[in-house]
Amino acid sequence: MTIVEINTVLDPAAKLAVMVKETLRALPPRPSDEVRMKHRWYQCIVQNATQFEIRFDDSYFNAGKYLAAPQSIGPYGQMTQDEGHRFYFAIGLDAPAMGGFKAGVVESDSAKTGLEIVSREGNSITSTDQFRGKDNDEDGQVIQFHLVAYPGRDMKVIITQRIVDRDDE
Repeated sequence: MTIVEINTVLDPAAKLAVMVKETLRALPPRPSDEVRMKHRWYQCIVQNATQFEIRFDDSYFNAGKYLAAPQSIGPYGQMTQDEGHRFYFAIGLDAPAMGGFKAGVVESDSAKTGLEIVSREGNSITSTDQFRGKDNDEDGQVIQFHLVAYPGRDMKVIITQRIVDRDDE
């Protein structure tokens, strides 16, 4: 495991806890009647419970179409650590005619890899690298990202920022 130094001011633990809780409490948007009347549909909600922007880079389609295409997600909204460091991940979603909804998440910069790892159970991962920075009080922190993919008609992917080590001197 590598610890990467980043130049971002990290949120202190108390603020992070409040913001993560608020983000995860947010009600997902209800799909439109137009979507729900379709024979086969699903909605995927990505909750960004981190202080970092998640930047949408690419998508890969095997079949189907978006009614609303993926887009970047702001901090603590329904990622880059700084301009020099990135954490790449791919989300995979599948709704085959037979076999049920599938979802998955993997640490990769390939959208196709996300589709290749989907399962009916979903999965979770923790970033391979850890990232070290300081908060406004100059206290050091080491963080990791945890991602969970939940399959279903209302699929959900949750990305959280976890403090794994602190230097409160």
